[in-house]
Amino acid sequence: MDAIQSPKVLAQNLRQAWDQVQAQNDELELDLMTATDRVKQFESRLEAQAQDVKCLATDVGVCLAPDINHSDVVVELRWSFDDLQKEIAAKEEQIEDLLLKMKALTSSLEDLQPLLVPEPKKKEKKRSKRLRLKWWKKRAPEQQEVWVRVQHYLEKLQEGLIKQKTTISLLEAKMTILADQMKKEKDCLERQKASRAELQNDFKLLQFDNQKKETLIQSLRDLVDTLQKNCLNKNRGAARFQARNAADHATVASMPTIKCEVLDIDDILPFSGCHKPGDLSNMPVLGKGTYGKVYLGRHGDDLRPIAIKQPVLHSDYRRDMLQQEKLLMNERATKESMVQQLLSGSPYFPKMLGMVTIGDDLCTVMDFIGNKKTGRTYPLYRALTRRFKSNPKLGLINMLQVCEDIIKGIMELHREGYLHNDLKSNNILLEKRSQRWHAIIIDLGLASAMAYAKQRRFSDKRRAEYRSRKIYTYMAPEVVLYGKRNSVASDIYSFGVILESIARKIKFSEVAELAEDCTEQDPLKRPHSMQEILLKMEAISASYY
Repeated sequence: MDAIQSPKVLAQNLRQAWDQVQAQNDELELDLMTATDRVKQFESRLEAQAQDVKCLATDVGVCLAPDINHSDVVVELRWSFDDLQKEIAAKEEQIEDLLLKMKALTSSLEDLQPLLVPEPKKKEKKRSKRLRLKWWKKRAPEQQEVWVRVQHYLEKLQEGLIKQKTTISLLEAKMTILADQMKKEKDCLERQKASRAELQNDFKLLQFDNQKKETLIQSLRDLVDTLQKNCLNKNRGAARFQARNAADHATVASMPTIKCEVLDIDDILPFSGCHKPGDLSNMPVLGKGTYGKVYLGRHGDDLRPIAIKQPVLHSDYRRDMLQQEKLLMNERATKESMVQQLLSGSPYFPKMLGMVTIGDDLCTVMDFIGNKKTGRTYPLYRALTRRFKSNPKLGLINMLQVCEDIIKGIMELHREGYLHNDLKSNNILLEKRSQRWHAIIIDLGLASAMAYAKQRRFSDKRRAEYRSRKIYTYMAPEVVLYGKRNSVASDIYSFGVILESIARKIKFSEVAELAEDCTEQDPLKRPHSMQEILLKMEAISASYY
């Protein structure tokens, strides 16, 4: 751009220089005319003085009479003559000053010769020519010589500047052509960049689709293998085992890059007392459920509190099914550990520390959530139930913040492509951080990939008990009554049940309305995502704040 603009800047500078020369030329003409007029006046005055001298001479002859003082007349004549000489000398000095000015202007004109001067208009040319002719007739020979030199330099200057103006015009035309070519090349380059970026995006999308297809093909192969084994196995309960194992195996297969650290059994110490490492029988029990039991211990490296989840095998299984159930149990523990590891960096889930083999059981080790000093846990249902005296006291604002914590945690789980399938107030722990209670989601034992969601079968008796709100109150009706697979909508229903309990506790009508939307019987009438629920929850919190 500097190369393109330089001729224009040069032309502007040349025009300004020409204007300055014209102004100096006009001043010079005025000074010369004024000097000429003064010389004429001076000559006329000299003639008048000469006449006065002649008159005085005649008067002198008259004044030679004896009664006149001749010395006074002579003195007076000398004074007048001296005054005339001084005045003539002053005029000569003025003329010399004017000549010096004209020489300086001539030298400046020689310096400005290579600059560009625009052609004067016709009227200005005629007017300046008349002035020069009028003034030329009145000039002295020396002044005429100076003026001739000035005119000569001006003509040369105009010729050189006209040539340079033509050259600059050609350069400007070439610059314009080059600028157009550069603009076209730039547009072409931008189009090439855009097309290249589009091709790169298409390539990435194709790669992503290819990876998804490969994962799906591998998962389908695993399912086919499972079905083949299921058809060959004719023992009672094999179909149920294979179906459960296929869902867990598909979830594990969807996380090929997730690796869990393997801990040494010597790192699993009791929470208090001196007992053998890895001896779960001497550790306090934090909680137990259908598929596992959680113990409180300490990590051998830094003695921080940890939670050890041990899978539980029911005693009512037949002997020929025990081995299969053990395999299923270990598969579920592996799946839970991998999902926990995937979410380990989230503030809404416990940090995964690793896996350890205790006896024949594959146990999951994670950070303890609760009071680190006393080893006490605070499930959400304790804060919502009055019958527990030691329950944590949460104000309205803190309870709304807990709701947002749960929503954000489920959002992260769904964003990774997994379902919780077991959301309830027992599986939400509270821990005080940064001067407020935070919610942490636990128990991912029933979690599954969205693409391979679980499908459970319930007996008529169980369905009747569900209708009477005796069991499975946190589960969606389409899952229990109609045998539908778990989905995002079923997780939203389970969260709505938790939100109902919170709304009853804090007596907040807007929260109750949101809970009612989440627990609609028709899954299509519920909010479509946890993101939508979060926006509504934030609006409720903002209206209260």
